[in-house]
Amino acid sequence: MATNKERIENLEASLGDLQTNLNRMELGVGDKLLQLEAAICKMSDILTTRQEATSGNTNEYSRQSFNGRAHDHTESKPPMFSSKLARLEFPKYSGDDPTEWFTRVDQFFEYQGTLETQKVSLASFHLEGEANQWWQWLRRAYHEEGKEVTWSIFTEELWSRFGPTDCENFDESLSKIRQAGSLRDYQKEFERLGNRVQGWTQKALVGTFMGGLKAEIADGIRMFKPKTLKEAISLARMRDEQLTRQRKITKPLNKFMADTQSPTKPKAVIPMKRLTWEEMQQKRAQGLCFNCDEKFTVGHKCRGPQLLLLEGSNKESDDEEITASMEPQHEISLHALTGWSPHKTMRVMAKIGSRAVVVLIDSGSTHNFISTKMATMLQLPVLPTKAFDVKVANGKPLKCQGRFENVSIDLQGIPFVLTLYALPLMGLDLVLGVSWLEQLGTVLCNWKTLTMEFQWNNHTQKLQGIGAQTIQAVSMKAITKEGRQRGSIFAISFQPDLDSTKQHLNPTMQQLLEKFEDVFQEPTQLPPTREVDHHINLKEGIEPINVRPYKYAYFQKAEIEKQVQDMLKLGLIRPSTSPFSSPVLLVKKKDGSW
Repeated sequence: MATNKERIENLEASLGDLQTNLNRMELGVGDKLLQLEAAICKMSDILTTRQEATSGNTNEYSRQSFNGRAHDHTESKPPMFSSKLARLEFPKYSGDDPTEWFTRVDQFFEYQGTLETQKVSLASFHLEGEANQWWQWLRRAYHEEGKEVTWSIFTEELWSRFGPTDCENFDESLSKIRQAGSLRDYQKEFERLGNRVQGWTQKALVGTFMGGLKAEIADGIRMFKPKTLKEAISLARMRDEQLTRQRKITKPLNKFMADTQSPTKPKAVIPMKRLTWEEMQQKRAQGLCFNCDEKFTVGHKCRGPQLLLLEGSNKESDDEEITASMEPQHEISLHALTGWSPHKTMRVMAKIGSRAVVVLIDSGSTHNFISTKMATMLQLPVLPTKAFDVKVANGKPLKCQGRFENVSIDLQGIPFVLTLYALPLMGLDLVLGVSWLEQLGTVLCNWKTLTMEFQWNNHTQKLQGIGAQTIQAVSMKAITKEGRQRGSIFAISFQPDLDSTKQHLNPTMQQLLEKFEDVFQEPTQLPPTREVDHHINLKEGIEPINVRPYKYAYFQKAEIEKQVQDMLKLGLIRPSTSPFSSPVLLVKKKDGSW
């Protein structure tokens, strides 16, 4: 059985034979057409000679095309242009941009060998609409003055009437061209402007084309350093197709991620049912559910969805039926997030596997939480869950998207298997909340000695907490060590009042500073034009200096991009398409800025 490579080679050989046969057929047809053209020209010369011998009048030219049929010898006229191998149609013009039309007309005249005296008649015959009205007016105006419209006059008048104005500077437009839409539209506009400029070198065209591309395309082909415009366009098209394929691959994935993270889509509109206060009291007395007419019990679920509107009063009522059907609200105390241990909380040491962790036992948190950093270090298998908000005491909700089930924890020799939720905790690895405390039953706590006693597996267990945290003075070495590990450092700085500083300045110095206040202002635009502009003279024949940029760390790269964007917004710099380039050197100052 032939392989794919052999099949492709056989197919290429067959296509080569087919191409050879087609070339032979084309040569044969061309010879036949040449013979037919010679016969037609010979017949036309004979008919012209006979007509001149029998008539003394001047021949009047008329437009007619040869269709291969017999001519009427009494009405035979010399052809306007000689027939060629292929049948060409003269382009029509109705008044739009004449650039393309003149190009096609010149090609037609060159191919057919049209005489100068016949060009105006042939071109004017194919004018339509607004262009035809203009031609009628132009011909009458020149006829009244007794002048003849030559081809040069015709082209000049048509360019003046329908051509673009001289206000557009094509060199300037080409140097400022930028890709805003698709690559095809950008290439089309670049070629249109490139056909209207002169004196541009191939290197300048390549640099301009590369500078106008989108960054995602230009960055991918700049490493190949194209030498010609054809090579640059080919590389840009390949890069554009590659990005298009990548978007098609990532689009379904992004859609899937958006569907998994987006809230549940709203269901169809449900008819609203109103319940008055009397109806609520009646259903409560009968033990019926507010939503349906079935008997209400703990864990009761209605069969179908309904929308209820309760018209209540200010009277206090027992809302056990309402709260029983509501989902529990996830909460975490503020000190659990920051890692600080206030009163009625206890920190103990535990182990997850072989790693020691710091656990905060907090009755102000509803569930058990683990820090995102610790979960990543332990490589715990995460279960995808619908994102939900965790309520914090400061009112700012936190998003929780990860759940870890059946996590084994050794709490000072006592094994537990818990369900944990990931949150960005600071200074803590684990928070055990009410969901864990409920499993212990009766707990005896001694806050003075930081101990907890409870019954677990029919044995009395005891947990010993870590000593209380106190604020104390530390050395710079200790702060540095804590910061290198996982501690959080906060600094409070005092800034002097500038107004009070100015008051202590010498009056003479103060007047001098106010007089030249504009010198100390940060620039917001390009410097003004000076008598002598700075420039660097290069020796003849030296190529533009183009040094590749250095490899920067990610934070230096981000700082460079930020400063460039800030200077662009202020107008201190502007985009450049110059082939010259040099790397940027980023130096950090003593005050921490760049």
